[in-house]
Amino acid sequence: MENVLKALGNALLSLFHPKILGLTLLPVLLAFFLWGGLTWWFWQDWVTGVNQLLAQTPVDEYLLRHEIHWLAASVTTVLLILLLFPVILVTALLVTSVLATGNG
Repeated sequence: MENVLKALGNALLSLFHPKILGLTLLPVLLAFFLWGGLTWWFWQDWVTGVNQLLAQTPVDEYLLRHEIHWLAASVTTVLLILLLFPVILVTALLVTSVLATGNG
């Protein structure tokens, strides 16, 4: 049991090594700023595209019928933000894998 605790303690200490911190934090920050910039640049185009897709579904007809069409803008914003989270995480994982395997 002592060996297991010692191994866990060594693993915890190695988490704060600069190379490990760089491999965990740098790709996430890079992906966040990359997609944040793309979001800033293309937000209106993405909103227009999602609104056009939403207009082709029964949801838009329902919102118009019940006079809550203002909700469509909120749904569009929430949907785009929810779609961005997995894209940012996948990008961060790809950057991490390239950095981790490229340094041999």
